Amino acid sequence: MYLPITTSTAVVLGLWFIILSSRTILMRREKRINLGDGGDPSMLRVLRAHANLSEYAPMMLILLLLAEMQTAHTALLSFAAVAFIAGRLIHGYVFSFSSLDTGKTMWRVAGMALTLTPMLVAIIVLVL
Repeated sequence: MYLPITTSTAVVLGLWFIILSSRTILMRREKRINLGDGGDPSMLRVLRAHANLSEYAPMMLILLLLAEMQTAHTALLSFAAVAFIAGRLIHGYVFSFSSLDTGKTMWRVAGMALTLTPMLVAIIVLVL
């Protein structure tokens, strides 16, 4: 069965997961923290960026897969997938690659909105 939307989304998210994993590994080496965050706020942020992706991505991929298998509207699913990817990229970047100051809060909120809204769209598609 050909599932281009789910496959493409999984590929992009998988690459982003590898990037965030690498960032975590490099920071652990740099700060000599073997387990946890070592009480270091920047390590905690990098860990949360990585963990946050691993918490949201599987559910979205399952929702996309089910909707795509049920031949849901391709344009709607594509839009949801792209929005979700954008949300995860924004959120992960703000947490892992930038300083988290007050000016970045709106980007964090935007990242989560672009994560949760496409998930809700996929759920609605499945229910209807």
